[in-house]
Amino acid sequence: NSLSDDEKALYKAILEAAQTCTFKINVTDKVTTDIWAKIYGMVFNQEPQLFYMNPKIKVGKIYFNENDPVLIAKMQGQIDETVNKVLSEAKDKPTTAEKLKVFHDYIVLNNNFGLKDNEAGYNSTIYSAFYHGEGSDDLQCAGYAKAMQYLCDQAGIESMVVTGANKDGATHAWNVVNVDGAWYNLDTTWDDPILKTVDPANIRYNYLLVSDSWTREISHFKINQLKLSTGTVTYFDP
Repeated sequence: NSLSDDEKALYKAILEAAQTCTFKINVTDKVTTDIWAKIYGMVFNQEPQLFYMNPKIKVGKIYFNENDPVLIAKMQGQIDETVNKVLSEAKDKPTTAEKLKVFHDYIVLNNNFGLKDNEAGYNSTIYSAFYHGEGSDDLQCAGYAKAMQYLCDQAGIESMVVTGANKDGATHAWNVVNVDGAWYNLDTTWDDPILKTVDPANIRYNYLLVSDSWTREISHFKINQLKLSTGTVTYFDP
């Protein structure tokens, strides 16, 4: 809703190209690197079902970690097997907040945070979040946020992925979610304790449905800003 008509058209074109694993789309000279980076980044962040999409930025080009439709369908099936179980647990909860707690708890208790990229490049995606096969451990914050986004999408809960930084300037990602008409921050990454000895029952609720006044410029910084060589692009203000 924050995009201009031209930006919405570009978003749709990139989304459709990614869905069909099309490697190139035609754009006009009006589409600068800044505009492309903004819209491509928004598609990459807000469409978690595109787990096979690569974030590399070049105007007019779409990049993929995988483009074989048979393999993508197999991977999607592995994702759905887990997601359907989580949705089944949440469906009978009477409130949106209680459904979100089910999602939050599954993501936190079934993933381990790590900064190292895995060889396949999926640990910032829902594939690593929901399918814990070989090499899929050590999920990054974008994977946590996209997992929440995907569950919300499937459950019909309005949600967005937000990117930013921590107090030390390291990149970060979390969600904003709509509960009964009000928006809250939800950060599953920071509710997942990093322990020398993993405790599968250990979970925190410091960032489950908290307001901007508790987070913005206190724990979460550089909201939705993408730094480029030409300057800083802002996706949208949540």
